[in-house]
Amino acid sequence: MSTTGYLQKMSGTQGAEVEYSLLLNQKTLSLSQALGQFITIKYLNHIQCQACHKSTSKSFNQGFCYSCFKKLARNDRCVMSPELCHFAQGTCREPDWGIAHCMQKHIVYLSWTSQLKVGLTKPSQIPTRWIDQGATAAVAICEVSSRYHAGLIEDYLRQWYKDKTQWRKMLEGVDMSIDLASAAAEAQEKISQGSFSQPLKDDVKILDINVQQFNFPIDYDGPIKALSLDKQNIVQGYLLGIKGQYLLFDTGVFNIRKHTSYKVMLAITPSRPD
Repeated sequence: MSTTGYLQKMSGTQGAEVEYSLLLNQKTLSLSQALGQFITIKYLNHIQCQACHKSTSKSFNQGFCYSCFKKLARNDRCVMSPELCHFAQGTCREPDWGIAHCMQKHIVYLSWTSQLKVGLTKPSQIPTRWIDQGATAAVAICEVSSRYHAGLIEDYLRQWYKDKTQWRKMLEGVDMSIDLASAAAEAQEKISQGSFSQPLKDDVKILDINVQQFNFPIDYDGPIKALSLDKQNIVQGYLLGIKGQYLLFDTGVFNIRKHTSYKVMLAITPSRPD
């Protein structure tokens, strides 16, 4: 079978093993059921901005044209570094968007991806956020009323924990070398001892420790080599695994999210076509 459409991030559903699907041209494709089959992804030389839907010759920040990349608050530096939020100063480029997305409850968490890392997300994005980043285990440690407050706590915890995932090590499946529940309790103690403003101290809600674990559909010993539609018009191979937002082929690994808004033809066949 084959279908054409614009790529967007895969959907992952937690279970005994994470179940992955991809929405393409209003059609939901089960990628978990395609494991072991031959997949062809052909770039059709068109990128559509995910905000304004205009054509763009280059994708900025995973699916935006340059104009939307420069003007939309969702592409501002404070999205990646929420401790730099400037909403209270009245300089947010999209105040309504800021209220809807940033002035909402957020969770600070620890996860194990390529290593122990700290991060933040909305309660509604648990466990989606953890599945998207390829975490084998994760635990929420506290809740606050805004992304800004969560960013301040995350920035404080960076003294002890990384905040980035090394994607190659994540795909290699580095074994978790710590007790995540104990690490979460330690992080909560660090938060309680932090020199925060009184409004932030009053805002922090320490959460019960509940570690979640994730098993990803992987039977892979291929190369950890990035495949990119910016360098080749066709990516193809036997699908041997899925983790985070990566498809793991016998020919290399393909980051679906990096190619958001790329128009492609995707074909799934039992074996390599003649």
